[in-house]
Amino acid sequence: MQIDVYAVHPLQKEEHLATYVLDEIDEIASNKIATKEGSSTPKLSLQFELTRSHLLQINKAEIKIDESVRYEVKQNKTN
Repeated sequence: MQIDVYAVHPLQKEEHLATYVLDEIDEIASNKIATKEGSSTPKLSLQFELTRSHLLQINKAEIKIDESVRYEVKQNKTN
C-alpha cells in the first residue's frame, strides 16, 4: 500500500509532502484469518504526527480484523 500526502494551499497547486509505503498490508490482508468466513474486512488505522522540524511522519499503523466464532453450548442436566 502506498500513501501519498498532499497539502492544499488556497489559490495554489497541491504540494506533495510525503509518500509512505506499507509493505506488510497485503500479507496481513491475505492471511488465513482475514480470508476466513466470519471475518471482517481488514480495517487500517493510521496516526500521523508533525515533528518539531515540521515534518509529517506516521506515528502508528494498525490493522484490525474482527472474527466471529459460534460455539454450541450444551447445558448439563442435574437431577
